[in-house]
Amino acid sequence: MHKSEVVIGIDVGDENKGFHGAVLAVKRMLVIEIFHETEPTKIVRFIKKAMRCHLLAIDGPPKALIKGKETRSAERELARRGYRPQWTRRKPPAQKWMVNSERLWNVLQSELPRVPMIETYPTAISDGLIDSKVALALNTLQGGEKRKFYKDYIDASLCAIGAYAAYTGKSIQLGEDDELGSIHVLPKSFRPKQK
Repeated sequence: MHKSEVVIGIDVGDENKGFHGAVLAVKRMLVIEIFHETEPTKIVRFIKKAMRCHLLAIDGPPKALIKGKETRSAERELARRGYRPQWTRRKPPAQKWMVNSERLWNVLQSELPRVPMIETYPTAISDGLIDSKVALALNTLQGGEKRKFYKDYIDASLCAIGAYAAYTGKSIQLGEDDELGSIHVLPKSFRPKQK
């Protein structure tokens, strides 16, 4: 693969399920590759070897537990918009997939310090897709092993669309005062620039 200019979306599962990712070519507005890894270091190697990644969007918080007295403001804003977020807890035990999300964020921030990273929420991204020009070639989903993870690959692709929106300044940030950072979503009228 040549070094394409890309943004990447990552859907997070627990340690057993791992991470599902989608690579979106910025100029082509096309998801050009999907991947599955259980180790964050393998994702780093993949990105360093093959891509010029402009932004990573992750469907999971950077920390598995929060310190504040209240719930996250970004999650409260999602709930006000009619979504049902999985709340980040204040007290242990943390949800296993959120522990894995924190592990991913730590490795990516350490190994790819120049690549901006955001948190996103695929369900909200899907609600802003009207008139979206992003394409997902169905042949990227070929193979029996991939079939059982279709939902995860679709969520990763939605995260990649969220990454593109943030990269082009078209995302909405929920919870700008959130202790873990904003969650980026799309406005209902989101339309990617066409070149």
